[in-house]
Formats: sequence, structure tokens, C-alpha cells
Amino acid sequence: FVSLSFRLRIKSSAKNPPLRKDENRYLQPIQKAVIEKKTYKLVLLLLFLVFVNCKKTDKEYLDDFKNYEVTLSNNDYEINLTNGKIESDYFKIADTINFSKNEELKFAKLFFDNNLNKINGDVVIYNDDGISIQPDIGTAIFLKYFGKDKATISISGFADSLKVKKGNIPCLRFESKAYKLLENNKKFQKIKKIIN
Repeated sequence: FVSLSFRLRIKSSAKNPPLRKDENRYLQPIQKAVIEKKTYKLVLLLLFLVFVNCKKTDKEYLDDFKNYEVTLSNNDYEINLTNGKIESDYFKIADTINFSKNEELKFAKLFFDNNLNKINGDVVIYNDDGISIQPDIGTAIFLKYFGKDKATISISGFADSLKVKKGNIPCLRFESKAYKLLENNKKFQKIKKIIN
């Protein structure tokens, strides 16, 4: 009976022998991969949390935008996107457009997301192909910060996002999308009929 139990013990230990050092080295890469995967997930989670916390809220966009005066000016009219004042000497127009909160937010996001708040001084945007076309009637964007002149961005009427310097593309994007937003405003549409 004793010899039989001893044999059973030997057989059972033979089925699951303890790991030798050379076998342990095969498990280390697997354990390392599991630890790396967990670390990777943790880093992704932290980056996501940082991104969510750093993203501006709608209120922050609007509050920050109130510190600026952003004016679009062309041959026909001049419109302040911050307070809605629109003027035209030639067409004898002086009016105010009351933008909705949604419109104000869209202007604010356009302004900050295209980094116009980081521009200082005079910027002239034209095609970088060496060709000059005259007369060149375009748009000017005047920026004031807390009532003081901050920047003037002059955009050629022939400026093409594929031909201007890469750093100037956000200004073109802002100009184009700001005009599109204005075109959807009912009061602006009425004023535009007088101009056209």
C-alpha cells in the first residue's frame, strides 16, 4: 500500500513538474507583453483624460472671444463679428446684426481653432507663385485685443489655399467660413440685397 501511494505521488508530480530555469525564460516575454499592454492602455486613458480636460468649453470660447474685436472688411462693407456692427460708406449703411448664441459660438470657434488670436502685426496673404494680378481686391481682417490694435491680415482676392504659404491657410479658412456663416444670417441677407 505504501509503495502504491509513493508511485502515485511520483506519477502526479511527473504530470506537473516544477518550472526549471530554462522554462521560466519562455514565460518572461509573455508576462512582459501583458504588462506592456496594461501600461499602453493606462497611457491611452491618461491622454484621453488630459485631452478632455484641456478642451475649451463653449462658455470659455465665448468669454475669450469677447476680449477681441474681429472685423472683416472688403470693398462693399465692414462687419464686426464680435458686436455685429456693419457699415458701408459707399452704400450708406450703418446697422447692427444681432447674432444668435450659436452664431457667436461658431465665430469664436473659427477664430480660436484657426489660431488667429496668436497673430500679431501685419500679415499679407497672396499666392506664392510669383504672379501678381492687379487690381487685387480682397479682404482685410482687423484684430483688436482689449481695444488695442493687435493685427491686420490682408488677404488677396486671388489667394488660393493650394498656392499660399502653409502657415497662412488657417487665415483663408477663417475668412471663407466666416463669410459662409454670414450668408446664412437672415438680416445679413437683407443687407446684402441692398449692396447687390
